[in-house]
Amino acid sequence: MNLKKLIKNLKADSRPEKKYKKDLWRELDHRFDEMYPGAIKQFLPRRALVTALVVVLLLSVGSSAYAYDSPEVVEGHPLHFLKDKIEKLEGKIKFTPEQRAAWHLKMQERRMEEGEYMADHKKMNNQIFQKGINEMHKGFEECQKISIKEKRQMMFEKLSMMEKTQIEMLQRIKPDLPEHSQEMIDYMIADHTRRFQEQVKLLNEDEKNNFEPIKYRRFQIWHLGQPTVSNSPEVITASDLPNFASGNVRIILIGN
Repeated sequence: MNLKKLIKNLKADSRPEKKYKKDLWRELDHRFDEMYPGAIKQFLPRRALVTALVVVLLLSVGSSAYAYDSPEVVEGHPLHFLKDKIEKLEGKIKFTPEQRAAWHLKMQERRMEEGEYMADHKKMNNQIFQKGINEMHKGFEECQKISIKEKRQMMFEKLSMMEKTQIEMLQRIKPDLPEHSQEMIDYMIADHTRRFQEQVKLLNEDEKNNFEPIKYRRFQIWHLGQPTVSNSPEVITASDLPNFASGNVRIILIGN
């Protein structure tokens, strides 16, 4: 027997038997049902979802684990494509509003950690913070869809604490940043607060109580191009924030 034929036979012998592959898929299906019971109600290819789960598990080792866990892996980093792919795969296997809300809040926390890392290393990236804020708002929307009142309330409580921590972190890093970056952070906080207030208005009274402190968040606002710009800023609370465009005003958070 020549070497080429020998290698071919060894390759064929090394393949798993059909029965083994069938049993493996059955076990994966069983595990998948335990971990993601809501998936059975989705009009999605079941095997594709199981495959996505397997890929996420496979990517949890080596350089992929570093890429996924490290806040320094941001756009421009050689391993960012891995981090982005793993996160997207992870998002595809969240099937209930509660799972999706938790995932968006996890992504929000990761973006904020990345932004903080970049700021601490004098590489400020406003877009990362903005992505984190957007993830929080998406998480809020998913929280509203949770049908069980107790679970919905728990998620809103968590979201409220994360929002407070996010604002405190932005305020903490701001003094060490260039003036332009400080202005961008002030604008992001104000715009986020205004948008958040609009979302909170749609909740019932018990749920609104989680976000009561935001109503008393105070800002100084200068209307650019007007005589008051240099000597008489207006002080307003979050509930009075206008829908303004960046560049029309200079705004500073003065009270959480």
